[in-house]
Amino acid sequence: MNKYIILVSVILTIAGCGGGGGSSPSQEEPDNTEPELVVSYKSSPLEPKVFNISGAIGEENHFQPGDNISITMNMEMYYSDNTSISSEEEYVYDSSVYLSDDDTIQVDQDIKLFDIACFYPNEASSDYACGTSAHFQCKYADNNQNQVSCTSIPTAQPNGITDEVVDITGFLNLIPKTANIIIKSCLRVDPLVCDQAAMPIQLN
Repeated sequence: MNKYIILVSVILTIAGCGGGGGSSPSQEEPDNTEPELVVSYKSSPLEPKVFNISGAIGEENHFQPGDNISITMNMEMYYSDNTSISSEEEYVYDSSVYLSDDDTIQVDQDIKLFDIACFYPNEASSDYACGTSAHFQCKYADNNQNQVSCTSIPTAQPNGITDEVVDITGFLNLIPKTANIIIKSCLRVDPLVCDQAAMPIQLN
């Protein structure tokens, strides 16, 4: 009888502790991570584009000497939890445009066409040529010179660019030349927050 009482006591003790070797579920730690700002180009149909306004059908990204290389991009900023920025938030971001053999920026090999500061949203400042959207025109090999000259639209903005000339003689190792225009845009207060897009072109 005593053995029976002891056995029942042991079983009740184990049951009261949640069973042999068992453990109660641990509570999840609260997520205190602050959402991060995201800088992103808009997706289709507003994704970054490079085009020749006078190009033939099917060859809108082909360029002859004297043609304008038109570049457009549309930007958005939001937080990593998909919430929108507030109406009081304003940011400067920096964009760099490269001429590249491939779709990856290699600063020691690619040609940087220009750098420009942009203000988001640019409706809040008249000093910048770019912000929620941007448009640049780069004259390719005008007068058969191996140069590209770029201007931001609208023109004459204090923080815009006008006739930024770059020599591309070393880049034009053959004609026609298949290449890419690459745009990289980064938040000024955190240069690691960026987006990048590559767009194929042909230089004739």
